[in-house]
Amino acid sequence: QSDGYCGVIARVVENGQVSDRDIMVFLPGHGEGVTLMECPAFSGMEGTSTMAVRLRSFRAGADAIIAEDARSFLRRIRPVFVLLQCGMGLGVIQGAIDSIGALGGSLSHVNRHLEDQAEGLQDALEEIKQRVLQLATTPENPQPSYLLSVLEARAAVSEWSLRAAQAALLHHGARGYLASSPVQRRVRESHFVAIVTPALKQLRKEIVSLREQLKA
Repeated sequence: QSDGYCGVIARVVENGQVSDRDIMVFLPGHGEGVTLMECPAFSGMEGTSTMAVRLRSFRAGADAIIAEDARSFLRRIRPVFVLLQCGMGLGVIQGAIDSIGALGGSLSHVNRHLEDQAEGLQDALEEIKQRVLQLATTPENPQPSYLLSVLEARAAVSEWSLRAAQAALLHHGARGYLASSPVQRRVRESHFVAIVTPALKQLRKEIVSLREQLKA
C-alpha cells in the first residue's frame, strides 16, 4: 500500500561504471518517483496485497540503506525469511484437517477408504511444526547443512499443504467443490504456499544443489 514499505536491491554505479556490488534500500510506497500498481487478481491469498512497483528517478538517501553488501545480508537473513513463510502453510494444513473433522461421521462410510485421514495429517503436521520450531531457535546459523534443513522443512510445508487441502476436498466431495466453500478456498491457498517465492520447484532445485555440495 502507499503507506507501506519494502526493501529493494540495486546495483551500484561507481565513477560512471556499473560495479559488481549490490546494496539493499528501504523503499517507501509513498516516495517521490515511486508508483504502485495493482497486480492481476489472484485466485487465493489476496490478503497479501501484492503490488507492482515502478521507480522513475527515485533517490534514496544514506539513511535508507539497509545493507551496503546486499548479497551477504541476504545470505544471513534468508533462513529467517523462509522459516517465516512456514507459518501460512502450517495454518493451511491445520485448517484442512479441521474441515475434515467438521464432517463428523456423516460420510465416514465412504471417506474411510481415502488414503489421507485427519489423524494421519495431524501427526504429519505436528512433526513438521516441531522441525520448524527447532530450526527457529538458531536462525543465524551460517552452516550450509542448516540452510538445507530449512529448505527441506519449507518444501515439506508446501507438499503437505497441497496434500492436506486436496484430502479435505475429497472428504467433502461436491460440497467442497462449490466456489463459496472454505474447502475450495483452502485448495487455492495451498497452491499459493507452493508457488510463492521460493516456489516448491525452486526449493527442490536448491535442495539437490546443496546436497551435492555437502557430499563434495
